[in-house]
Amino acid sequence: MLPEPSRAPRALIADKDPDHREVLASRLTAQGWEVRSVMSGDAALAAVRGFQPEVVFLDPTIPQPSGYLVCAKLKLFGAGPAVVLMTSRAIHPCFAEVVGADQTLRKPLTAEKLQVAIARPTQAA
Repeated sequence: MLPEPSRAPRALIADKDPDHREVLASRLTAQGWEVRSVMSGDAALAAVRGFQPEVVFLDPTIPQPSGYLVCAKLKLFGAGPAVVLMTSRAIHPCFAEVVGADQTLRKPLTAEKLQVAIARPTQAA
């Protein structure tokens, strides 16, 4: 999903750690992204519908429902934002594929990892 030419690309951050949300949001904002942050699965699903981000940075361990379930719901019908699962633990590639994640990244997200993550979803398919 590409942004409309007249607006900045949008990213949604769904993470239960407020410090991580703040750091990631400031890095994305500095690169020209419009960012919203949430800390639960229900809030993430609602934000995707209203905010329509190009990419969702999703912690699989967020509550109500888990980030894995949020990812699966977002990918259920094929269209929608790119989903980057980000966690401090390893995620088996097969599991990430089953829930439909476009990418997986290990925390902490360095500037280099973030640059790779935002470059892939914004490229035309």
